[in-house]
Amino acid sequence: MKGARWKYILPSVMFALALACHIYDPREYRLTALRDGATSNLYYFGQHSPAWSGRISKGVNFPALVLAYPFRSATQLVYVHGDLDRILIMISPADLSFFCCVVLFWFCFGWAIDRGGLPERVGSLALGLVFGLLMGAYAAEMVVSKWLPVRIIGGFGVA
Repeated sequence: MKGARWKYILPSVMFALALACHIYDPREYRLTALRDGATSNLYYFGQHSPAWSGRISKGVNFPALVLAYPFRSATQLVYVHGDLDRILIMISPADLSFFCCVVLFWFCFGWAIDRGGLPERVGSLALGLVFGLLMGAYAAEMVVSKWLPVRIIGGFGVA
């Protein structure tokens, strides 16, 4: 019997985490806003959205967030379910690209682990270096933002 197949386990677990956080994030934000007495304040929204579940999801999956960067402005809703009193699920092309990039990134990471370590070829290392520089540039842009949630997610990217 072979050991764990990380290239299947990691994408499955991280996709489930990202999806669960995406579904729970609007509810967590709404409950926090109700507790704080903020109903339609854009400054409050900017400082508290995404809620902690969304920040953790995007922080842990920061490489996928960088891969999905070209689709960050595609926010037209393709699926809406629920209401504000219970669970509200909203899916946009930006969300779909993020989920696809989560699966892609963690599959590649798991594949590298299954091979017995990190990729050793020069081409793979060069590609990793370029991707790391792009992640660092995006994280640095996020860290200097005036919005607290964006700064927190950018901190994950720096780490």
